[in-house]
Amino acid sequence: DRTGLAQVLGDLETAIVETLWSLGAPTTVTDVQRAMSDTPRAYHTVTTVMVRLCEKGILQRRKRDGVWHYVPRLSREEFHRQVAHEVIAG
Repeated sequence: DRTGLAQVLGDLETAIVETLWSLGAPTTVTDVQRAMSDTPRAYHTVTTVMVRLCEKGILQRRKRDGVWHYVPRLSREEFHRQVAHEVIAG
C-alpha cells in the first residue's frame, strides 16, 4: 500500500520532493543526491527525475552561476491541500 505523497508521485519523486522540502532552500542535484545518501541513486537518474518534476509543475529551477537550483513550487501543506482538492473535485 502506498501512502502520503507516494499515492500521487513515484517513490523516487517522493523522496526528492521530501528532500527539497526538508532542505528548505534552492538546491542543486548534487546536494539532493548527497542528502538522499540512505538510498543512493546515480546523478543522471536524480537529474532526470528532477527535470520531469519541473515539467509536471511540481518543482521550479533557476540557473545560478551556471548551475541549476531547484525548489518545490508549493510548500508541503499547499501541495497536500491541492491534491486533496483535486481528489474531491474528481
